[in-house]
Amino acid sequence: MRTILILILFTNLALTQENDSLVSSLKTNTILTKTKSIDTLYKPNYPEGVYLYKDDFIHKRANTRDPITMRTLNVKKVDSVLHNGYFYYLKKSEKVTKVFAISYDGHLYFQIKAILKNRNKTDRAQNSYANNSFVRVILGGENYLYTEAEIANQWSQGVAHSFEQWVA
Repeated sequence: MRTILILILFTNLALTQENDSLVSSLKTNTILTKTKSIDTLYKPNYPEGVYLYKDDFIHKRANTRDPITMRTLNVKKVDSVLHNGYFYYLKKSEKVTKVFAISYDGHLYFQIKAILKNRNKTDRAQNSYANNSFVRVILGGENYLYTEAEIANQWSQGVAHSFEQWVA
């Protein structure tokens, strides 16, 4: 009888400890779940505004005189932030063109036209269908910024288009 009572006590103690660790584990998982909902997108340390030239961007001199907004035409958001779109001046309702980059809502965007202008000199045959659109910087480090843009070789596009016409 004494052995059974000790066995029951140890079993109850073990179950209580197991239950406590389960509750603790659930609390930890809840904390982890809350942590995952925090914005993990890359945000470079550039002042908000328009960078008209490459030199302005290098020296972090933003033009903040004219407020801007980002718009897009049927483009899906990536991680709740627009990856590719157009910027417009709020006062004039004109599209932002002929700039190097824009820092907007903590994210950095490069104009595709500026990417094409500043690319490697041996990649001259590249082009894009939307040169005035902007693409968001996805990753970065001390010496690099990474983005993805729809840029293709003009000759390949021409050959592919010709092939489509021939096949059809």
